[in-house]
Amino acid sequence: CRNGEEVGDVYTCTYGCPVNRDGYGICSKTMMMLYPLMEAVRSGGDLQNVGGDGQYTKTIVCPDGCVIFRLTARPLGNPNFHRGGFWKEP
Repeated sequence: CRNGEEVGDVYTCTYGCPVNRDGYGICSKTMMMLYPLMEAVRSGGDLQNVGGDGQYTKTIVCPDGCVIFRLTARPLGNPNFHRGGFWKEP
């Protein structure tokens, strides 16, 4: 892997791009694949609808084909932005 990904690396994020424990970001080509999946989950979607292993998990192969990532989302319990009406004027 040209980005230096290794077995056991863990990347975390809430809304921004995933970073590892050293503060380095995930590969930009992989991020292009992750972004729509992350947005789907943030909007209440189920990753099983797009080939996921579970509602909040999906295995992704990097575009170069040399690294396998496991995306795991953890619900924070916050209200959905659109369903909560936060964007509507009072």
